[in-house]
Amino acid sequence: MIARGDSLILNSGGEREAFVQVDDSLYEGVKTGDFMAFGNREGKEHLFRPSDVYGARLPAAYEYRNPLQASGFINEYTSWLLGLPFILLFLVWPVAAGVSAVRKRARPLPPSR
Repeated sequence: MIARGDSLILNSGGEREAFVQVDDSLYEGVKTGDFMAFGNREGKEHLFRPSDVYGARLPAAYEYRNPLQASGFINEYTSWLLGLPFILLFLVWPVAAGVSAVRKRARPLPPSR
């Protein structure tokens, strides 16, 4: 989002959309006529604007999230947390089996009676 004078330019989905200030925290889209508002809910700043969902314009509220709370980080963290035991299993097990085989081969046979 870029502020220029009394207007905001919003990059959304690869498109730039300009909004002109209408009221204190209310902006109107130059091309689309959609409204965008800023507000405070439960102590957090929110951006309220319509969101395009399969051709339907549905109301949506956006808030800033810490990068560690972003869905990409959570998905990556969970994937590594669940996948690491399997990765270690398939990496460590063949090495342990090879070391065990080498030790058995290096061990002298007990004398036969």
